[in-house]
Amino acid sequence: MTIYKGKGLRRLVPEIICRNYVEKKFEGEFESFVLTCDISGFTSITESLSEKSFEGSEIITDTINRIYKPVIDFIKASGGFISSFAGDSFASLFPVSNIGSNKSITEVSENISRLLFKMEEVKTKFGDFKFKVKIGLSKGIVSWRIVESDFGTAFYFYSQAFKKSYDMLKYSSRGSVAIDDSVYTETNFDKDLTDSGFMTLNPENKKADLKEVESLFFDEETLTKKFFPESVLKMSVSGEFRGIIASFVFLDEKSVVDRNIIKAMEITSKYSGYFNKIDFGDKGWVILVVFGAPYGVENIYKKACNFAFETVLSLRGNVKIGMTSGTAYAGFLGSEKRAEYTVLGTTVNLASRIAQNSEWGEVTIDKSMLKDMSRYCSVKKEKKQTFRGFEKNEIIVCSITQGDLSQQAEVFEGPFIAREEE
Repeated sequence: MTIYKGKGLRRLVPEIICRNYVEKKFEGEFESFVLTCDISGFTSITESLSEKSFEGSEIITDTINRIYKPVIDFIKASGGFISSFAGDSFASLFPVSNIGSNKSITEVSENISRLLFKMEEVKTKFGDFKFKVKIGLSKGIVSWRIVESDFGTAFYFYSQAFKKSYDMLKYSSRGSVAIDDSVYTETNFDKDLTDSGFMTLNPENKKADLKEVESLFFDEETLTKKFFPESVLKMSVSGEFRGIIASFVFLDEKSVVDRNIIKAMEITSKYSGYFNKIDFGDKGWVILVVFGAPYGVENIYKKACNFAFETVLSLRGNVKIGMTSGTAYAGFLGSEKRAEYTVLGTTVNLASRIAQNSEWGEVTIDKSMLKDMSRYCSVKKEKKQTFRGFEKNEIIVCSITQGDLSQQAEVFEGPFIAREEE
């Protein structure tokens, strides 16, 4: 069995990162299967229950636990772990040394699909909510790295197999798993890949052999503090609705990633933001910085604006940034065995879409933010755009230029939008 000091804590850092940090190893690689899963529906339930305040946030937290706990338990028991969460999706890794043959990983992925299929409809007192699940599977060499700085410690996993598995999602239909040629070529299947280079698996009622990997003893509580602030570790609630500014920072894949991460962490700290994550997926390198969660910030629009401009300037234009503001669910996604503090909702999704469609060296915002940001920036250009997930309405976005980089205000613990009096 795995032994941990600090048992009962949410695991916010994958075990492989903790173990290597203890051994003072900060980079490495391994061959792994990469399974990505998209669970669309969290945005819908977040928006529907945002008006229900504290009770709504409790229902979302319960829904997250009901969906994620059995899946995360199964992934861990199968020799894998979740490397990252990204809104409605997550990426999981199954090292070849743990999982064994390709036949085993296909059986594991089918079981995961079946577990999630059972959760496609969640009934609550405020209505029933439907979730749609898609799963993609690939294989490749995965690199990992720990980045330390005076402003925090971050980790990430990198592999082109992430992009391939995310690409497989578009071929996955309800209850099936789409695999690419990296998995197919080493396995004896009775059907061929399609012309597009994929095939789908339909889950059968059989179980895979499970192999939960043992680990070394380490003080997980102390280690987690290296990566996350006290405001996250000591949260008394699992989730809440908060007013936030979501800032997505896309990095040029040709740039020096670690140096840019450290610089982004420094600027985030300077302007009182929360460095939520650095992730590599279907969209390349992405950093999510949040203002307003897990702690409140004075002069939030001014700070977010100055953060964006200084980031573009410091990273020499090798970034593009999208920002939006609004109410989001801020809390833990996952279960005790693997979780991440993050933000969910339309506000967050739109910021990601805006950043993705921006030009390099550009800061772009939803026009609705201008009334609060106009003192700190000026509009360079304005245009209407349609984004995936927002097809019903054209969104007016504004590319903005630098305002006054003035000294930031003090951080304060602002009021929680959906928390009752403590």
